[in-house]
Amino acid sequence: YTYIWILWNMWSILSISKTQAQQETPTVITDSKEAMKWRKRGDENFKLHDYNAALYDYFPIEDIYQFDALYNYKYGVSILHELANREKGIFLLKKALRLGLGEAALMIGWGYHLQNNFDSAAFWYAAYPKILAPNSADFEKVKWEKLKKELQVARELY
Repeated sequence: YTYIWILWNMWSILSISKTQAQQETPTVITDSKEAMKWRKRGDENFKLHDYNAALYDYFPIEDIYQFDALYNYKYGVSILHELANREKGIFLLKKALRLGLGEAALMIGWGYHLQNNFDSAAFWYAAYPKILAPNSADFEKVKWEKLKKELQVARELY
């Protein structure tokens, strides 16, 4: 009974928080001047590592900045930090990578790592140095060895 009571209380708290956030956040912002204010505030929160607040600021301006690599990167990283469903974060990071932001490859690997999808994580971790510095074999070797050790530890834990 105690377990059920705890689950019920957690669900109640989460549903209240979600309802409050939905009421406070505009659905979509279409005015570019207003969107710039939200973007600036989101970027400031991202810089302060307040990813929850950054999510709140980035969400309503998604349509305006959908082709901005840095926006997609920051929004995707914020999602990875704050939400249990990380598929959208990975999607946005892949979008940022397609738009030319090579740093997104490392965070894509981290997103898969958080989902315990270690094969995909290893692929993206290995791709990261090749994307940033295709001729830097030493950098790749050092980073890859470190990441292989971290993945092995993670596999043993799960």
